[in-house]
Amino acid sequence: MKLQIVDAFVNNYANFKGRASRKECWLFFLELMVISFLSSFVKVTVLKIIFGLFFLFLMIPWLAIFIRRLHDIGKSGWYYFISWIPLVGPIIMLIWMCKKGEKGINRYGPNPLTEESVAV
Repeated sequence: MKLQIVDAFVNNYANFKGRASRKECWLFFLELMVISFLSSFVKVTVLKIIFGLFFLFLMIPWLAIFIRRLHDIGKSGWYYFISWIPLVGPIIMLIWMCKKGEKGINRYGPNPLTEESVAV
């Protein structure tokens, strides 16, 4: 099984077009949380700086996968800014991130779970 973080760097580092499935989005998030958890045990300052830079470089792939996930449910990437609304915004985003993607092709591309999208 390929890590989503590795895939984000190799293939989709700054790909804001297309769609991302729930699995792709949540696996990426889970991998980030595991790395974050493990980095919390690091006591060496140099390693903390390295982990900080690592997370800084992951901001663009995280934003890209977040926007592609919004595309999968038929929303524009600009809806990302709703998450900045205190208290309500993150709840709305959580609901949208858990929502099932649109079936078939929408205006952002083919469904990432169908065989046609894998062949493209």
